Amino acid sequence: MIRGVVLDYGTGRPLARVLAGTWEVMVAPPPYFYVVSVGGSRNPSPGHRADGWNEITARDAAVGAPVFLEPFDPETKMRLGELRSTRTDLRGDYRFFSLPPGTNRLLSTFEFEHPGEQAIETARAPTVSLKEGAETVQDVDLYVR
Repeated sequence: MIRGVVLDYGTGRPLARVLAGTWEVMVAPPPYFYVVSVGGSRNPSPGHRADGWNEITARDAAVGAPVFLEPFDPETKMRLGELRSTRTDLRGDYRFFSLPPGTNRLLSTFEFEHPGEQAIETARAPTVSLKEGAETVQDVDLYVR
C-alpha cells in the first residue's frame, strides 16, 4: 500500500493498493526541494520505521547560490591562485572542472561578489583536499553574516 503523509495533519490516507512483487518508486518533491534520503525495509536506514512505513526527507535547495573555490596553502594561510566561482543548480548542486590537486577552501554565500582571503577566513570556509584523477564530493553550507 502507498500512502501520502501530510506532516502537519497526521499520517494521511491510503492512496493506492499495490500487488505483491518488486516495485520502483520515484519521489518527486516540489520544485526547489530535493530528496535527501529514502528508507527501505531491506536496507534499514534512519528513515525506516518499525511499523513498516518509510520516511522520505526533502530539503530546500539554495538555487543559484554562488560557490567560491580558493586554492589555499594551510601552512602560510595564503591564497595560491585565482579564486574560482560557479553557481548551484536547481537541486543546490555545484561542480568545478579541471582543478589541480591540492588544498582548497569552499565558500557559498550571497554576501560577497568576489570574497577576499580575509572574508573567506572570517566565514570559516571548510577546506577540501583534491587528489589527481579523483572526483571529490563536498557539501557546503550557505554562509550568512
